[in-house]
Amino acid sequence: MPSRRNFIKSTVGLSVLPLVGHAMPLAAPGGEPYTMPFRMVFDTSLPAGRAFGEEAAARGGAVIGDTGDWTRVWLKEIDAQWRREPVAVAGLTPHGPMFMFEQLARRHGMRLVFSAELVRRPAGEAGLTARGWPTLLSEVPTTIEDEIDWARRMAAHLTRIPYAQTPLQLATMQVGRVRPSPADDPVYAWAIAPVAGAARFA
Repeated sequence: MPSRRNFIKSTVGLSVLPLVGHAMPLAAPGGEPYTMPFRMVFDTSLPAGRAFGEEAAARGGAVIGDTGDWTRVWLKEIDAQWRREPVAVAGLTPHGPMFMFEQLARRHGMRLVFSAELVRRPAGEAGLTARGWPTLLSEVPTTIEDEIDWARRMAAHLTRIPYAQTPLQLATMQVGRVRPSPADDPVYAWAIAPVAGAARFA
């Protein structure tokens, strides 16, 4: 069994663990079809990102770790697939990569269907703001005192993305009293997926 150190080393730069059958819908316990994301990306410079990647890989996810060259990740691993068939992608990163993937996905009829912004401060204060499809919000981990544990539970949560192209009807939830400020450096767990009726662009 690979050690945690070897896992982290294998995901520095750009690396992928293959996922078999990622495009096939599976059955959720309640009968709702869902699918694993085509790729699950994470920032290897963040402890929470590494925890997310480890958990996602342990659950069979096709993970990509990087430290900042997200355009290369898109070009090498995601763009060609999105041109053939729009499929879900999830991740745990700072805001910049999430925003980049969100904008690139729009031309393929996909949207940001889930985002969870976690703010933690040295004094121990924490706050979580999540927005997304109600089916994804219903099981969001809301215990946020331990960022690493939260990231692992978010990885487990985001291995199950609704398979049907649902209209973009989003709900919002808030945990804790902390609100983001310009001085904060939050982490974002997110998912992008095909959306019914979403416009596509050339």
